[in-house]
Amino acid sequence: MTNQPDRFSTPSSIPHGGDIDGAAVRYGIAATDWVDLSTGINPHAYPVPELPATAWHRLPGQAAEARLLATARQYYSMTDTADICAVPGTQSVLQLLPHILPSGQIDILSPTYGEHAHCWSQHSCSNGNELNGQKTFTVHQTRTVREIHSISEINTESKIAIIVNPNNPNGKRYNVIELLELAETLRCRGGFLILDEAFADEDPELSCAPSLPEDGMIILRSFGKFFGLAGLRLGFVIAPPAICDTLHRRLGPWAVNGPALHLGQLALADTVWQQQTRGQLAKSTDRLRQLLVQSGLEIIGSTSLFCLIKHPDATALHEHLCAHGILCRFFEDRPGFLRFGLPEMDSHWQRLEKSLLVWSEKS
Repeated sequence: MTNQPDRFSTPSSIPHGGDIDGAAVRYGIAATDWVDLSTGINPHAYPVPELPATAWHRLPGQAAEARLLATARQYYSMTDTADICAVPGTQSVLQLLPHILPSGQIDILSPTYGEHAHCWSQHSCSNGNELNGQKTFTVHQTRTVREIHSISEINTESKIAIIVNPNNPNGKRYNVIELLELAETLRCRGGFLILDEAFADEDPELSCAPSLPEDGMIILRSFGKFFGLAGLRLGFVIAPPAICDTLHRRLGPWAVNGPALHLGQLALADTVWQQQTRGQLAKSTDRLRQLLVQSGLEIIGSTSLFCLIKHPDATALHEHLCAHGILCRFFEDRPGFLRFGLPEMDSHWQRLEKSLLVWSEKS
């Protein structure tokens, strides 16, 4: 067996879903012939209308940004004391937060989206330690990044805690009251709870945005996943005003492009599409769960945009699906996991069902 890369190693980049071009080269199947189930992105995107020429020809204006942010405040049911900042995708913020937040112990509730650990650890020393099953790295001699597995492991030394709710890739959900109490505990020692709500659009009641305290919590919201427009590169940070001001200065002028400002405002205001989409995604997820269970696969978590299975031969299953032109999300650091996104059309559902049938018959 080959050595698996350390989750807290610091290469220039880490693997993500959606690499159809890479899969096409590796398996000799044209990129146009793949069924991409490797991302947690809504396959039925918000319909893009014809955009005004000014969105393309002019620099993004303050009035357009103000309209977007006012609509976003309503969409996220924000408190009056919280501030909101539009950003060119939340990934840009993940890379900035380590530079603007206080030093101390960083706890990341895992397994989760790998960029959190990567961004906080990319300047860490090359050799890490493992204490009581927890990966630890010293960052700039003033920070220690730990992988933890439950909120109860956050201790008196913790300064920053990072939680994804619902979690990616296992869909685990966390109680709003518990998260608010944790944020208050961290605030009292000058720290923050970073709450990544990238998949919370499916269930707005999961969000802490309507109850955001005056300090101690930073919420990241993705636009591209639920609305299916990941290429637009739009996201939001809901946080105390001082944090939003700092991010705004760091990102500089015109950080969010004109088409994103215009289209984001339309989509966030379209409550009819949002309600219909939540219902459609719920039905699609139920269909996917049934298909996976019928194929003898164990589902260990899900959201309305993906299902995670655990299987001792997940690597072989991944290779089998790729040979049939179906790309799922394989985790090199957790080779027993395989995540399935939602197929886009009936022909994709049929290809997945046929490929899984072949797999189950030969297993």
